[in-house]
Amino acid sequence: MVWLFLSVKTIQYPILKLTIFLVIGILASDYVFISEWTLLGGIGVLIFVLIQIYFYCKKNKKTVYWPSFLVLLLMVLLGVFVCKIHAPSFSKSHYSHLKNITNKDLHQLEFVIKKRLKPTTYNHRYYVELLKIDSTLVSGTLLINLSKDSTTANFKVNSKILTSAQPFRKLNHLSIPINLITKPI
Repeated sequence: MVWLFLSVKTIQYPILKLTIFLVIGILASDYVFISEWTLLGGIGVLIFVLIQIYFYCKKNKKTVYWPSFLVLLLMVLLGVFVCKIHAPSFSKSHYSHLKNITNKDLHQLEFVIKKRLKPTTYNHRYYVELLKIDSTLVSGTLLINLSKDSTTANFKVNSKILTSAQPFRKLNHLSIPINLITKPI
């Protein structure tokens, strides 16, 4: 199927090739663990090399075909870079960048409820937008689970809430759910 698509005459249009490689970069951004500054440096070097090749070919009246591979690589890097800088954690005010959060202390949280999700059997669930942690302005979205009991009230959307909480430890990896662990027979 892909071969049929690539053999069609529409692939000869440059904008389609550039778009395909930009999409490849966007899809690959979750699997590429390169810092934003390294990506920006690579993009800058590729642009500099392409400009130098352009002036070399113009001066010597030569035609070189291999720079088109550099342009496609540039589009992949641009796709990865755009996804990296649009991630919420890229912002300097994101709560994941706070250094003074310890697991031992209670911290004051101020947030606004953005969306109420369908409750589970045991919990009410909400998406909240974090505003402050211990008087430090922060940003970020959290999923909050509140256990169902007689004392828990249902909160309305756009309610501003101030509470104190003790953060969980940072998870390095997700463990396998208990119901998926199989024992040998």
